[in-house]
Amino acid sequence: MPTELEERLRSDLRARQAQAPVPPTDLADRVRRRHRSQRRAQALTAVAVAVVVAVFAGAASLVPALRPDRRSDTADRPSQGAGILGWPTRGSLAGNTEWVDAVRGLDWHVPAEIAAEVPDSPADTRHVAFAGDVPGGRVALVAGEDDGHVVAAWFAGPSGAEPDDMEVVDLPRSVGRTDALALVQAASPTAPTVLLVAVGPPGSSLDVTAPPGVDAAGGEVRARVDLPTEDGVAVYTLHGSWTLASEVRSRVGAGRPTIVMPTVAIAGDPDGTPPTGEDGQVSADFVIDQTVARLLAEYALTEEQARPTVLASGPGKISDVALLGLTFPSDATGVWLLTYEAGVGGWSSSLGRLPYAPAGTPLEQRLVAVPVSGFQFAVHAPEGAVRAEVLTADGDELGSVDLVDGSYIGEVPGRAFAPSTDGAARVRALDSSGRTVAEGPIERVVSN
Repeated sequence: MPTELEERLRSDLRARQAQAPVPPTDLADRVRRRHRSQRRAQALTAVAVAVVVAVFAGAASLVPALRPDRRSDTADRPSQGAGILGWPTRGSLAGNTEWVDAVRGLDWHVPAEIAAEVPDSPADTRHVAFAGDVPGGRVALVAGEDDGHVVAAWFAGPSGAEPDDMEVVDLPRSVGRTDALALVQAASPTAPTVLLVAVGPPGSSLDVTAPPGVDAAGGEVRARVDLPTEDGVAVYTLHGSWTLASEVRSRVGAGRPTIVMPTVAIAGDPDGTPPTGEDGQVSADFVIDQTVARLLAEYALTEEQARPTVLASGPGKISDVALLGLTFPSDATGVWLLTYEAGVGGWSSSLGRLPYAPAGTPLEQRLVAVPVSGFQFAVHAPEGAVRAEVLTADGDELGSVDLVDGSYIGEVPGRAFAPSTDGAARVRALDSSGRTVAEGPIERVVSN
């Protein structure tokens, strides 16, 4: 497991990768249809997360890699051996001998206090496997040997960067001699585009997961896209966000594809803190803005395409709660349970997805009920519903609550509301005359 020092170092290095301005965010203002108060415009700031959460990586827009000038970065280097140390330098800067040689000699910045834990390599064993201009900057991949093992480090810099302007992206790591390597860069966890640079064996091919889609039946579709490569190198701008479920694969000839474990550099808030009010408190609107932006990026959808909606929002017993919904192009719908704590100068949150619903019922006409920590539940009911009854699977009533604007977050009066012991299984929504508007199961989070 990484040490606390390593984590601090990684965070510091990743923060320096932000090259693009932070895009604006006012999503909550547009989607909180149940609230009338005027929202203050805010700048979109990155969620301080390790690596954001669900599957993405569409290739809707791709930038072809420039044809490389194949060459070895040095003629007098010790035996290159098999694999990456023997691969030619590829990329648009491969023919710039002076630049490549200078990058080969850059310091990998392994702190002395963790030098025994992090692989490094003497400069005279190093080889530049890739050096090129990419959208928004320059990137280089440098590999070397450390006690017989191959190690590699990615460097990145702004457009036209001189070697001294190149910064190591992360701590160097051990790699297989014939492994394909990849770098993923984004301005923030909710950025609408991500830069992917992948370097594999000469002649290899690459593919990547597309953003998840949801079909009309409510089924998730995860397509895989073959990426055009130039002699085993791919440089692409991907639409969507990069998550733990995103995946790049490399294949040599007709062999089995291998999964590429990328170095991920997702920049955070350049100022280190989110915007706050006069009291220093992070607003609920900001948290919802960030979460909606994250969902839109994950599915590579625009606000106009997904029509994000806050179905319910309010304080819970342990944390604040919101039910957030999207409508997919197929007209299937998705709902997420957001629980969060916003304090002075900071915030934390947890997000879980409920089962997708097939096309046919508009998002705001869905009946949604889900347990919330603290023996509570959150409910959104269709228009006209003023009361919700909690039922057992046999239809016995366990309790009821009044709805405000069709929603409720809290306890069931007189009940602990623990479905596993109380037998709570369904919810029935009633209008003012007592007529049933909708009835459905109490759902569970299926994916975080």
